[in-house]
Amino acid sequence: MMIPDYIRSSDADSFGRYTICSRFPKIVNDIIENNKGADVRHLTILDEGISSLKIKALLPVDDNVALFNASIEPFLNQGIFDVPFFTAELFFYQLLAEQLDYRVNGLDYFSTLKNRSLSDAVELISGRLAPFPVDWGAITPEHIAQSLHFALWGNLADLSLFTLAKQSPEGSFSPERILIDDSIAFIEFFRSYRGTVHVFLDNAGYELVSDLYLIAVLLLANPYCKIKAHVKPIPMFVSDTTVNDWQLTLAAISDRKEIPLRNWRFVLESALTERRISLTTDPFWSSAYHFSDHWLNVLNVDPGELIICKGDLNYRRFFEDRAWPADTPTEAAVTTTTAPILFLRTLKSEIMTGLQPTTVQGLHITEPDWLIAGKYGIIQFLMR
Repeated sequence: MMIPDYIRSSDADSFGRYTICSRFPKIVNDIIENNKGADVRHLTILDEGISSLKIKALLPVDDNVALFNASIEPFLNQGIFDVPFFTAELFFYQLLAEQLDYRVNGLDYFSTLKNRSLSDAVELISGRLAPFPVDWGAITPEHIAQSLHFALWGNLADLSLFTLAKQSPEGSFSPERILIDDSIAFIEFFRSYRGTVHVFLDNAGYELVSDLYLIAVLLLANPYCKIKAHVKPIPMFVSDTTVNDWQLTLAAISDRKEIPLRNWRFVLESALTERRISLTTDPFWSSAYHFSDHWLNVLNVDPGELIICKGDLNYRRFFEDRAWPADTPTEAAVTTTTAPILFLRTLKSEIMTGLQPTTVQGLHITEPDWLIAGKYGIIQFLMR
């Protein structure tokens, strides 16, 4: 099978081009607007012109930057439109961190938006949750399926595209919008699984709250599993989860006293105390490397351990962000060989695998922007 080229932004009509020319300047302006009390004088990206940026090595102040520099070495001195779009995006966010001295001052320059989203998320979710079962024997396959769908549509709340106030998962649960739903196959596998579940988290705010709900359900459904949550080492993609976001979200849940939240909170707090939930991060997550068996080993994912992969960015890493035809069999395109993977993702980038050709043809005709509009989702289970 011929391996396609990386997705690039050189095409004037591409989503990548739109992101670099329109979304990146808006993100920079939002940082300036939302951090007036902080020193943002070093933020010169707009002065230099984002479209004229060239890929360059950044000041290697820590392991995170050193690994990033190694990952972009093949593309040094190339224009931002000439390199793979994935590389261009990671370079943009690392450059933000360098210019804003994140590694010195620890300022999360996206915190204003993320904190607002978190407050709205807990309020919204506390009003719609049914009482949470606290006995692991009371968790049914239906509970697991509902939590999978909940976590899937939580992925809609991506602050790099829009705010929770503008786009809420409310009303987005229609089955016809889920292009692949392997919930049953995953549940059958998971009920007899013994080992660690690695959750590659995506966005903070609404999505992380929905992910913590899913984590609690999984812990109750299977008393033999542990959860290891993987988060980003620096602020990225506006709303990606960091260690601080994780801690703030747990605190926000603990502060609520509503009865529907009580058992859910108890399960999470007990699992944290018993170390059935752990948190980790790694410089890999802010590098431009894609997944491989080597990198899973670096992340301490043992062969055969289950991965739950949230969101577009993580999905793109598993397929090297290449322009795979959407009807390419998933197992033929994925870059790792041993781990069973559950992909939970709403489609917001130009990559997809595993669809039927007739489905792809129909979507291209009826909804040309189906890959990037966030209207469709997948619960896609890849079993080895």
